[in-house]
Amino acid sequence: MFYWVLKSQKFLKWRLNHSMKNLAKFVLGHSKLVLFGFIGLVLASSILGFQAFGLLKGGGYDNPNADSTKVTQLLSSEYNIDQAEV
Repeated sequence: MFYWVLKSQKFLKWRLNHSMKNLAKFVLGHSKLVLFGFIGLVLASSILGFQAFGLLKGGGYDNPNADSTKVTQLLSSEYNIDQAEV
């Protein structure tokens, strides 16, 4: 059984090395396609990323049973201290 594990690890290393060589050959052979594809991917993710800012809501998550929420409520009622703005 131990021999099989060693053999499978050698196979996995060979397979990873072999696939990296194939990827390198593809990138070198199609350099303009890879470059423009990467630029397109960056532009598309930038557009989608900037749209995400408008969809996010402020305020975050409040757990009414958390100790920090209880302390914040106590401070605001007893000592008239506003919530911290981070």
